[in-house]
Amino acid sequence: MNYLVAFLAAFLSFNILLSAGAVLAMGASFFNRRATVFSRKLELQFHYLVALLVVAVAVVQQLFPAEAFFTPIARVWAASSFRSFRTEYVGSPSTSGTIISLASGTPLSGEVLSSAALGIAVVAALMTLAFIRVIRDVQLLRRLTCSSMDIRLVGRVRIICADQLHTPLSFRIPKQAVVAIPTELICSSETLRISIFHELQHHRQRDTQFVYLFSALKVLCFFNPLVYFWNAVVNDVQEFACDEALIGRNDVSSQAYIGCLLEVAETALQHKTKLDCAPSFALVAGRNKLKRRMEDMKSLKKARYGRVVMAGIALASTFVLLGTARATQGLVQDRRISMDEAVAMVAQVNSTSEFRVVINQSVLAELNRYLGTPEGRLFVQSALQRMELYQPMVSAKRAQYGVLSEFAAIPIVESGYQNLPQRGNNHTLGAGLWQFIPSTARKFGLRVDAQVDERLDIERETDAAMRLLLVNKERFNSWELSLLAYNVGEDKVEDAINRTGSRDVWTLINAGVENDKAYVAKVMAAILIMKNPGFVN
Repeated sequence: MNYLVAFLAAFLSFNILLSAGAVLAMGASFFNRRATVFSRKLELQFHYLVALLVVAVAVVQQLFPAEAFFTPIARVWAASSFRSFRTEYVGSPSTSGTIISLASGTPLSGEVLSSAALGIAVVAALMTLAFIRVIRDVQLLRRLTCSSMDIRLVGRVRIICADQLHTPLSFRIPKQAVVAIPTELICSSETLRISIFHELQHHRQRDTQFVYLFSALKVLCFFNPLVYFWNAVVNDVQEFACDEALIGRNDVSSQAYIGCLLEVAETALQHKTKLDCAPSFALVAGRNKLKRRMEDMKSLKKARYGRVVMAGIALASTFVLLGTARATQGLVQDRRISMDEAVAMVAQVNSTSEFRVVINQSVLAELNRYLGTPEGRLFVQSALQRMELYQPMVSAKRAQYGVLSEFAAIPIVESGYQNLPQRGNNHTLGAGLWQFIPSTARKFGLRVDAQVDERLDIERETDAAMRLLLVNKERFNSWELSLLAYNVGEDKVEDAINRTGSRDVWTLINAGVENDKAYVAKVMAAILIMKNPGFVN
């Protein structure tokens, strides 16, 4: 798979997986807010569990592709442009299962790769800016720690006093767990005690560790609004869980705790101090949120079912995330045939045929227009299905005139194996399975006039096509030149041979002899697909 496509596949899949996880987690919080089925502590743990599951499932999804176990259910192909196929006869191509198209025209063209690379460069630059913001916060916290005065050590947590702060903070930096208290709180012993208890609870809940996980998610999915909504909900639940834990353990009274919260929140609203990597006592300091926090602390409802319900929701969420990963595994796939694969296909065909199929950039491009686009796959699949209906008659005519089996691929290119009437009065327009123009049809004994068009008599037209191919072969002593003459006419091929001095079909093509651009390449690509139908599925 092309590296640009692989990056886009992983990027989109992870964002969809993260969106599913965010919806699940926020839905559980909304449900618990209405029903109080489980404690705030369990609610917070559920958020953390979902975040870890999102990361774990995403890693497994990349390390163990779904194709190793089952066929992906959604695919995205390599190109969107398919103008040369006769889609007006096939009908509007179905785009079921198609999420996005990645490129157009020749596979791996410089224009396509440049555009994709530019887009990915912009994404990488924005991700880098988000990452720099996290690093900046960590450096600020490190400098804060170095310039502050130690108060005490509680277990492995340093409690420091900082003049620069106006609200308490708890955070982790490499090798240190810290609670930072504003100097102005030193004078109020009760407020200081409650603030320290609250910030220590953030460490006990591992909020100061998971804050980095959510920062990483915001870096990886910087454009996804759900990650920011989810982070805001988690911030709320962290604070509610701290409130529940401290009041539930009777470490402080509800009245004193609310008074301390109001005091700290007032300072926070004045100074707007907030770092993404540091949970704070006053992090949920908006008027409505403060009101809800105080109401929760006064009532402090007991969870009715607790761990049993949470375990069930967690299990269901795991299956939902696995299902999402399954659905997005094939979200973006580079379905283009590589040169090595094409060489192997050619070797297989040429080992049993007189017609020499070659593989070059032109043939590879056409092969990937058939197999690397949603329209191309639909066209080829429909053509091969219709081909089965006409195969007995076409095979009989080939055998009668000694025409190679590979030329059964011509109607794939010409009409998609559809018996198409001529559209319009232009004498250069074709009709039928083999798309004879009127002059060529009459030359080989078919009646074409206002009353009768024998080009639509499939058996007669096929008989004429076999005779045309055979005549061209006898004239040029080359099946390749016979195919070229089928497209441009034998006189033009003769003139091109005289003009270039070459009988190599590709030399003549490069000299501009083809009517339909890349016609021979299209037929060779169709031959490869006809002989290797497994690539169409």
